[in-house]
Amino acid sequence: MRVSAGHCSVCAVENKSSAACSREREGCRLCDLPDGSWAHVRELRGGRHLRSRLCALGFTPGAAIMVRGRGEAGCCVEVRDTCIVLDRESADNIVCDKEENDV
Repeated sequence: MRVSAGHCSVCAVENKSSAACSREREGCRLCDLPDGSWAHVRELRGGRHLRSRLCALGFTPGAAIMVRGRGEAGCCVEVRDTCIVLDRESADNIVCDKEENDV
């Protein structure tokens, strides 16, 4: 994905200010990454039950993930050589750092 001037280098959302997008500093939600993007899990948010379930599925800090596809209801991702479909709420609670060389 090419990012033009004025867009966040993490998620390609238009950034009208000269300051870095908050997503560059704080990470990007998994559900905001474009299809085909590679990223690493930065942190898991949400309640204890949700964080525990995501960890059991392989979404641990530092784990590499690839977004296979997205929709309004959620997204399909590959983590640890397994494709997993997550609902929107679960994907919203996974904070990622997008791969630098992923264009």
